[in-house]
Amino acid sequence: MQLFTKRNLILLSCFLLIGLVSSILASFVVQYFYMGFNLENVHNFIFNIRTEVFILSCLVFFSLFLFLASLIGSAVLSGSFLTVFSLILGSTAYLKYQYRNEPLFPSELSMISELPFLVEMISMREIIFILGGLSAILFLIVLVYKNFSLRAKGSLTKRFQFMWRFPLFVLSLALIANIYRFNYPGNPLRQVYNQYTDFVTYDQDLNYARNGFVAGFLFNLGTEVMEKPTEYSRHTIEEIHEKYTELANEINRDRLLSESPANILFIMNESFADPSTIEGFSFNQDPIPYTRSLMESTLSGQAFAQNIGGGTANSEFEALTSLSLEPLASRIYSPYVEAADELNDVPSLAKKANDQGMTATAIHPYNARLYKRTTVYDNLGFNDFIYDEHMTFNEKIGNSDYISDDSAYKEMIQRLNETDNLDFIHLVTMQNHMAYGHKYDDPLFETSGATEDAEGNGYLQDLYHSDQSLEALIEEVDQHDEEIFIVFWGDHQPGIYSDDTISQNSRLTMRETPLFFYSNKRELSGDIGTISPIYFINYILEALDMMVSPFEAMLMELEAVLPGIYGGLYLEEGIDGPVSSRHELQVETIRLLNEFTLIQYDLFAGSNYSHDIGFYDLHTN
Repeated sequence: MQLFTKRNLILLSCFLLIGLVSSILASFVVQYFYMGFNLENVHNFIFNIRTEVFILSCLVFFSLFLFLASLIGSAVLSGSFLTVFSLILGSTAYLKYQYRNEPLFPSELSMISELPFLVEMISMREIIFILGGLSAILFLIVLVYKNFSLRAKGSLTKRFQFMWRFPLFVLSLALIANIYRFNYPGNPLRQVYNQYTDFVTYDQDLNYARNGFVAGFLFNLGTEVMEKPTEYSRHTIEEIHEKYTELANEINRDRLLSESPANILFIMNESFADPSTIEGFSFNQDPIPYTRSLMESTLSGQAFAQNIGGGTANSEFEALTSLSLEPLASRIYSPYVEAADELNDVPSLAKKANDQGMTATAIHPYNARLYKRTTVYDNLGFNDFIYDEHMTFNEKIGNSDYISDDSAYKEMIQRLNETDNLDFIHLVTMQNHMAYGHKYDDPLFETSGATEDAEGNGYLQDLYHSDQSLEALIEEVDQHDEEIFIVFWGDHQPGIYSDDTISQNSRLTMRETPLFFYSNKRELSGDIGTISPIYFINYILEALDMMVSPFEAMLMELEAVLPGIYGGLYLEEGIDGPVSSRHELQVETIRLLNEFTLIQYDLFAGSNYSHDIGFYDLHTN
């Protein structure tokens, strides 16, 4: 049988043409959706700014087309499925950015099981629009394919013979494997992209905006959790251990206790922030008067959040482990999702509580599977995890879909009272989760400067209820016989502010949330400024007069020079304003941060030398 007949060449030409057209269309669709349906911006991106990058993105989709064609045997159907896939991907990326103010990451595709939660964030109008649009497209594909197959009389839609489809399958599989390994050393596709892109490591919103959705998505594909520092070795870790063991011994000479004398309550309040700090946002009355007065009378400051409108699990990760997102690979969106297994080896406050005979409990009044919390909490050492289905108190306020702060606090106090040992309880609230516009029929607040007035009004009404619930909690705690030590902070700013409002505020302001430490038995006071959640442990140990491990001594030393750590935003002691990279820090600060990075690498990707030599253990010589 002749292979290169006129008919076969025509079929091959048609096959390639359909593949290229559908790949160009798919690349255009995802970029069009991601840019908020702004055709002018898409045109400028394709033809003026990133033409080569757009072509590369088309080739990525063409690889997917080849794979589909090798399986299906039809160019028309393969191109159609690729188009539908691009519409679904583009719609998801658009909605994610609209509701969370951040791009869609590859790791989040594994969260498809959380579809009911994601749907709750979308209006019914948008759901109907998406389902209606996809249904219409699928109907059109079936209609066109049937008509085309009849007209073609089996020519173009005829299944490829094995001699064509099998080699095509092997080739496409190799191409897709290369795409999947985009961030691995020496990847040829990455090397080509590097010639035409300007990848941003510290700000993925900027990275996607600058290089396009496909390039940003590829940049965030999986890789090693951390890159290996050149200085890493057992000898280096031992030197760090020796240095901070001496510092810990020096600190412990003035400390009295090796175990906690108090119950410790960690309260990470969803989207809890102070709206009075935001320029361009106005409102008719203060929603958090009690919280404001409490912070003035106890030890307080600002927590340094990683994101705006999202990133709850990242703030939680830093607070519970005293490890930072900053040294992690830039593609790591959430350690809870992408490094859940590695968390089994890291230190945590829950594991520290276990070592001291305390009961460690996590409470989250929502879906236990979100952000892999069931697995993560187990790996972090919690003895129990109480979530919505297991809660005694589950009341909601107004039209809200989320359990109230008041119910969450009651659940926490009930847990505190029913255990015999001292408790470490970590609570992640849900009441203040977006969206806000539908929650209250008649809110007390009138706002200006949000994306929609109803969103601003509803958010402040949420804060008002949080403030009242906090006051009731403190009254309850003050009457308790045992000592209770509270760490309270907001996980991030809400995603309600308009672009104009955000532009009037610094990056630092948009990442600061209220933070305070409170004890029902001790007098605490002072303003600690803005700190990263990794340093919360320092204030617990100091306030409770507890001894420190070499690791905790390292955290105290690092905080003294670098109280705020975030990739692209560093708060250095004695420096006016934040800096944007490690290279701008002072030499001593860089040295201490490098030591911290070595320890973190040892935990996540190294040989765990630090565990072997007792870096996280308390030395009571």
